Amino acid sequence: VKMLRLRNNNLQCEIPEDVFSMPSLTLLDLSGNKESSINFKSINSERAAALEELHVADGAIASLKGIERVLGNLTALNVAGNFMVGEFPVSVLELEYLTSLDLSHNSFSGTIPTIIGTATTSLQTLKLSYNQFSGNIPSTLGNLRDLSRLTLQSNNLRGSIPAELSKLTSLTQISFNDNSLSGPILDFANSPFLLSIDGRNNMLTGTIPSTLLQSVDPMYSILSVVDLSNNKLTGNVPIALSRFSSLRILLFGNMLDELNQELCSQAGGWFFDDVSLFGCDAIMCPPGTYNIFGRQISESFPCQACEQASFYGTTTCEVSSQGISERSKIILLLPSKAASSTDESDDY
Repeated sequence: VKMLRLRNNNLQCEIPEDVFSMPSLTLLDLSGNKESSINFKSINSERAAALEELHVADGAIASLKGIERVLGNLTALNVAGNFMVGEFPVSVLELEYLTSLDLSHNSFSGTIPTIIGTATTSLQTLKLSYNQFSGNIPSTLGNLRDLSRLTLQSNNLRGSIPAELSKLTSLTQISFNDNSLSGPILDFANSPFLLSIDGRNNMLTGTIPSTLLQSVDPMYSILSVVDLSNNKLTGNVPIALSRFSSLRILLFGNMLDELNQELCSQAGGWFFDDVSLFGCDAIMCPPGTYNIFGRQISESFPCQACEQASFYGTTTCEVSSQGISERSKIILLLPSKAASSTDESDDY
């Protein structure tokens, strides 16, 4: 047996060490068994030497202690959605062949260790979202030159986005939304494969770089999503972005005061052709108007007059919880195309 998948089988026990004793087993998937756990200290390291992938998302694992001694050949470890608390389990960084690590949806706290970019440099996927990590994003993450997916959203991270992340030339997805990050947004100009940036709901300041996504081939921009909504960005939307014939860039809830009309005419395919239908309003509602989505998404939801709206992309005409609940209710009634830009999920 080389692969064993026992997902969602309602297992309610500690996984017997015999499961790890199959000499040819390379992949073991126990995800979705919410009351199953693993005692890594009891596993015979010699018998489990062939195991390369271990997936135990949505289980009852409380600790990873001992994993580096018994599963030394792991390339992929997914323990998302378990019951783990405490600091980042640095022992997993001793797994020298590890390329994919998913610790998301747990209750880890403390800082993300700086050795994460020095003890191991082979990671291609790193998912730390939906925990309670605090402090700064380590600049050493910039040493992970093969990193393709980096998810840091929904933690308690502060400080600025380290410039070293601009070194990540293999990035396809980065998310750091729903933290308390400040300072400027990086342009990620050296990441030609980057299709998704999610930096919403932070305290980012400064202007949107004119070199944003500079190395991304415009022919792939139909897949690109940039969400910088609900920050403190100022200035304009760079006209240089008009090189993308198709793009979804969410900028509502900032302090932007200029949107070049030329950008609207050249970027007709933005937001699934919404710009060709509604002009600049499909990117952001202008000052003096508002929309609960910050932009016009259909004939039924145009930008409406609002004297209090000082910036582009205003979402409420008066600051109240009623406006927020109204937006949430309408999202539930929208077709999937419009609702997709509000999705906050992070797959395991």
